[in-house]
Amino acid sequence: MTDWKALSHAYGEASGIPALIGELRANPSDTAWRDLWSCLCHQGTVYSASYASLQPLCELAKAQPPSDRLSPLIMIGAIIASDDLSGVDRRPVDAIQALIPDLQALADESMKVSGLASETFIYCLQAASAFAGDLFWGRHLNHLVDGEFPGTCPDCDHDLHLVIGAHGFFTTTQEWVRPRDANSRRNPISAAGEHDLSGSAAWLHSTATKCGQRQIALWIRYVFGTAACPACNEPFQVAEAIANAYPPRQNAEH
Repeated sequence: MTDWKALSHAYGEASGIPALIGELRANPSDTAWRDLWSCLCHQGTVYSASYASLQPLCELAKAQPPSDRLSPLIMIGAIIASDDLSGVDRRPVDAIQALIPDLQALADESMKVSGLASETFIYCLQAASAFAGDLFWGRHLNHLVDGEFPGTCPDCDHDLHLVIGAHGFFTTTQEWVRPRDANSRRNPISAAGEHDLSGSAAWLHSTATKCGQRQIALWIRYVFGTAACPACNEPFQVAEAIANAYPPRQNAEH
């Protein structure tokens, strides 16, 4: 039996967490989900109560049909993938691994729901990445929602804006949302070929394709594509530049 009083979340001891999860079973309101997110994964930080909540959140997801279980799956994925641990030395790997088969099956069903919005699919695919063991894309794939990834050039270390999605496919060193500076430089991003993808890239692309999310599948090819740095003109791998913007933390696996 979990001693919730001995655990902590963002605002203190965690004795109230079971009641919050119970409220979500009875009335899954946006307010209740926001409250739980704020406690268990506050700005991406996780706590001892976050990991203790994985099992009841998984049970909550199991009790819901595929189209309604996205919220618990996305939260579980965020907790598993987080590399910002507070009051916890390391992830409870064995406890997480025990849940993975169920989580993968649940996410697979949910991603195949007909008519799933692109934004929702991206968040679910990000969670599925965490369940598949790719914690980096389990944290950062959501940048596809806004259409921009931060990056750092592997050669000159210049900060980059990597625009991928509805706004186009290019990289620049300057803010690009505001009216364009006449002197700003935008270099195109070239998509990776489907048959050039491997590992996580191939899995992400094939999963999006099998789920009928062809636009997302195309965007993923750009995430693993190439470009030339606007600052130094050297070619680089887009995924490498994205990874360079996120140095791994010491208290969690990459």
